[in-house]
Amino acid sequence: VSIAYSLAGALFSIVVMTLLKKTNAFTAVGLSISGGTAHNTGQILMAAMLLGTKQILWWLPMLTVSGILAGIATGAAAALLDRKLDLKIR
Repeated sequence: VSIAYSLAGALFSIVVMTLLKKTNAFTAVGLSISGGTAHNTGQILMAAMLLGTKQILWWLPMLTVSGILAGIATGAAAALLDRKLDLKIR
């Protein structure tokens, strides 16, 4: 079951970040925040589907906050590496 949660989160995150990156309107931090929150949303939606209950959606606000915080940390690290290594990941 954990594989289903992971895949749902990863796929939703990849789709969201890919679509937002094409707009060229987001920094690495913005993309990372979007990916983190999308990942958590995908996992919660999969859990709601597999468990057959909407009650689990009550976790979404807390997981959104954690996705934002993790996104900030990951995006800041990516931006720092991009500047230091001149990777041009924008």
